[in-house]
Amino acid sequence: MTPSRNIQSLFKYSYALFDRVWYSINLLTDDQFAQEIDYSHGSLRNQIVHVAMAESRWLMALHEHPDARGYSLDPMDFPDRASAQTLWDSTTQDVTNYIAVLNQYPRQLRGNRAG
Repeated sequence: MTPSRNIQSLFKYSYALFDRVWYSINLLTDDQFAQEIDYSHGSLRNQIVHVAMAESRWLMALHEHPDARGYSLDPMDFPDRASAQTLWDSTTQDVTNYIAVLNQYPRQLRGNRAG
C-alpha cells in the first residue's frame, strides 16, 4: 500500500469512528450536548468544536496558511447539534478532499526534502 493510501485509510477509519460518536450525540438533546461537564473542554459540543478546529488548523498548516497557529473557533457559535454537525461535516470534507489527491503530489509526502 502506498503512503498516500495508508493516510487515506487512516482518516477513513478515524472518520468512520466519529460517525459512531455522532450517532450517540444525536441521541442527546441540544441541552445535553451543550451541558458543561468537568472534563476536557467542558461539554461534548466544546470537544467536537475543538476537534474540528484542530483538524482545520492542521489542514491550514499543510497549506502554509500564515494564520494556522492562531485559528480558533468559539464553541458558543455552535449552539446546537445541527450547527456543530455542519462544522464537522465541512471540516472532514475539506480534509478528505486534501488527502484524496496526495498521490498526485508525491513531494508533499516527502516534506521539504530535495528529490
